[in-house]
Amino acid sequence: MEESQFYTLTFTSAMHETAPSFNTSTTQPSHPARSTRSVAKASRILIPAGGSVSSAGSSSRHLQTSSSISSADSTPSIFTPNFPPNGPPLRNNLMSEPSILQKSTKLRDAVLKIVNIPCYAIWKDESVGIPNDALIRLTTTQQGGGSPSEFLSSFEIWTEDFSQPLGVDDYPVVQLIRTETSVASKRVGIYDPKTGLPRIFDVNAEAIIDEVSGEFLGGIVVLRDVTEYMDRIAAQKDLNAQQFEDLGDLLPLMVWTTTPDGSIDWFNQRLV
Repeated sequence: MEESQFYTLTFTSAMHETAPSFNTSTTQPSHPARSTRSVAKASRILIPAGGSVSSAGSSSRHLQTSSSISSADSTPSIFTPNFPPNGPPLRNNLMSEPSILQKSTKLRDAVLKIVNIPCYAIWKDESVGIPNDALIRLTTTQQGGGSPSEFLSSFEIWTEDFSQPLGVDDYPVVQLIRTETSVASKRVGIYDPKTGLPRIFDVNAEAIIDEVSGEFLGGIVVLRDVTEYMDRIAAQKDLNAQQFEDLGDLLPLMVWTTTPDGSIDWFNQRLV
C-alpha cells in the first residue's frame, strides 16, 4: 500500500526440466546387489550446473552422466527476477476487486467524514482513538493524528458558563475510560477555533461492551451542538422576566421579592 512499509518475497525455480539418466555399469558385474545400491545412492545426489555427478562413497567408484544428456537437460532452468524491487506494487497492478477490509474501511471513513456531529471513539487502554472530521475542526491544531492523550490536549474545553477551563482528566471521554461508566448529558463550552464564538455542547459518552464476554472495550463520545437551543432558552428567559416586570408595574400594589437573607432583589414601580 502507498505510504506503508512493505516486503517482497521472491521464489526462484531450480527444477530440472528432464530427469537425467545414469550409466549404472560397474567393474564388478557379478554383484548385482552392489550395483543396485550404487544406483539408489546416485539418485539422491544433487546435480550441479556442470552436469557431472559423483557419489559420496568410495573414490574408486564414479558414476558419470550419460553422453546423450545435453547441457539443457543437466542445467537448472533459472528465472532471474528484478531484484531488489524498485518500489511497492503499482495501483494498476492491484486486484480490481477490493477486499472486505478495504471496503469496510472506505465505508467507515465515508460515514465519519459526512457526519456533522463531532464523534470520538477510544480504546480502553487509551492506546487508539478515532475522531471524525467534525471533531477535528474543534481542535486548536486542526489535526487528528498522534496518541489519544496528545489529541485530547489539543482541545480547550470549559464549563457550560465558560467560568473556568476543564482539565483533561475532567473530559467526559476520560471519565468514561477511567470509570467504565457512561456519561449522559454533560454540558461543556468550547470556543470555535475559526470564529472565536462560544459554543455549548451536550456530551454523551457510551461504553462499548463485547456482546459475548461482556468485557469493557472502550467508549464513544458524541458532542451535540446546543448553542442555538441554549440561546433560545436564554432569550425566552429574558422575555419572561421582562413580561413579569411589565405585569408587576401595572398592578396597583407594591410588589417586591427578596433573597433568603431578606435583601430586596426586585420591586415594582409602586414601591419607588
